[in-house]
Amino acid sequence: MVIIGGGFPPEEVQAIRTAVDGVKPLACFYADRSKAPPGATGPPPPDVIKQRLMESINAEEKGEGEWVPGLYMF
Repeated sequence: MVIIGGGFPPEEVQAIRTAVDGVKPLACFYADRSKAPPGATGPPPPDVIKQRLMESINAEEKGEGEWVPGLYMF
């Protein structure tokens, strides 16, 4: 599993995924910047990031610690 913060633009996220997939296809979780409240600057508080990430990971889990390779937003 790879976790990518929202500070990376889409083209860099794609470059990261390409590099990762070249070694071993994995699930990549990318922060969804559209979930930020209007006027927000910077990342959300750590507890919000953790909650969103855990919800996304749990929703995409296919078995005990297994995820289908792909890009998932959190």
